[in-house]
Amino acid sequence: MIDAILDRKWLASLLFALLLIILWQCMDVFELLPSYVLSPWDILDALVATTVDGTLPLASVQSVLLQLSGFAVGAIAGVVLGLTAGVSRWAEDFIDPVVSLTYPLPKIALFPVVVIWFGYTDFSRALVIATSCFFPVFVNAYAGTRSIEPRLLWVARNADAGKARIFLQVILRAAMPAVSNGIRISLALSFILTYATETLGASAGGLGNMIEDGFNDLQYGPLWAGIVAFAILGLVADRIWGRLSALWTRGQLVEAMGRV
Repeated sequence: MIDAILDRKWLASLLFALLLIILWQCMDVFELLPSYVLSPWDILDALVATTVDGTLPLASVQSVLLQLSGFAVGAIAGVVLGLTAGVSRWAEDFIDPVVSLTYPLPKIALFPVVVIWFGYTDFSRALVIATSCFFPVFVNAYAGTRSIEPRLLWVARNADAGKARIFLQVILRAAMPAVSNGIRISLALSFILTYATETLGASAGGLGNMIEDGFNDLQYGPLWAGIVAFAILGLVADRIWGRLSALWTRGQLVEAMGRV
């Protein structure tokens, strides 16, 4: 039943998107679009052209490598420190004030400082991406750990479970849904920061640089091809993570109680 509902939702979304594309194309056919607004057919043509000449695949690979490197470092650090602050009062007192001070800061604002230290390199870009990805994961991991049902811990302690077992089989499992949400938010942020850092500085490469060059050279085909590629990569990454997190977080509270 649930699968059928999900299928209907996807079908409705696809039909709505198709309707918008048809209307968009019709506006171009009847010359209702400005010359600088490409039609869906023109964008498809640009996608094919940039794929055939190798520009789009190369730029996509460069962006994905940069995005994954920054995202992985930031997400891992966020999970580890968030869980640590959630279970340790000492760690919370040490980490939480630093996070509270730096969380509201726009992370892209750190890019000039990082460039002064390390130059216009992929390391600098990955560092800014990692910094941005760290905070949503940390906040969700910390909140998920602190909001665990007290009776789960009570049951575990009364079953003479050790600290390591309580952490692995109760705290970690119960906090996984919140951690998963934080990772999903950071995954989207990683693509945003990838684009932002690739447009800053010379010879950055990647889809961001491709989009920026298309804008500066008034080449709207490559510009739109880069945008569509970013959208597709983001959608694929989000769907993959959604599937993985659904497997990992399904029934975590029940499993946590059953295993203690």
